[in-house]
Amino acid sequence: MLLGNLLIRSLLLAGLLTAPLCQAAQLGAIKGLEEGITARCQWGKSMAGLAQEKLLAGVSRKDFMVSLDSFHYSRAWMPRMTQAIADSIYRTGSASSSAVVQEQYVNDCQQYYLAR
Repeated sequence: MLLGNLLIRSLLLAGLLTAPLCQAAQLGAIKGLEEGITARCQWGKSMAGLAQEKLLAGVSRKDFMVSLDSFHYSRAWMPRMTQAIADSIYRTGSASSSAVVQEQYVNDCQQYYLAR
């Protein structure tokens, strides 16, 4: 379960999201997301895919995080988000392919921003 899913479940339990969005309205809203948010979700998707690949290859979370120390992050939020994504991926320990994890991440990320 990724970060966005937890927020959505919390909102559902709190009664803040009363009904699921219909697919057409949801698609329209997703297309209406700001460009920066879409870019953030796409960037997170690549990090989630990379973390899943490393997990499936048997790389420890610590070694994965050390390997990211050489990355150049263009935004201040990126290192912290990378750590949160890695924590989530390694905590679930899913055997799913990186493509499945990436798709789930993008969906959860978009739902998170739509719920805000």
